[in-house]
Amino acid sequence: MNKLSKISYKTYFNEKLKQVPLGKIMTHPLYVQITFERKTLFFKSNFFELFSKPKYIIAAAGLVGSPSLEKIIA
Repeated sequence: MNKLSKISYKTYFNEKLKQVPLGKIMTHPLYVQITFERKTLFFKSNFFELFSKPKYIIAAAGLVGSPSLEKIIA
């Protein structure tokens, strides 16, 4: 019987790249690292691009805000 493979992931800010705006703050792009069968893949998170768009900016009572980084990563 074959042994089940483990898949692990990690999200991180790629500090090797320039900072980009996320709402009002500047931050490094969010990347995901996936490991499967001792092979590692790195790719840019689609959610970071999605939450950077104006339709996800929170506007209420004249205040403008964006989702916090903790909510995006979690």
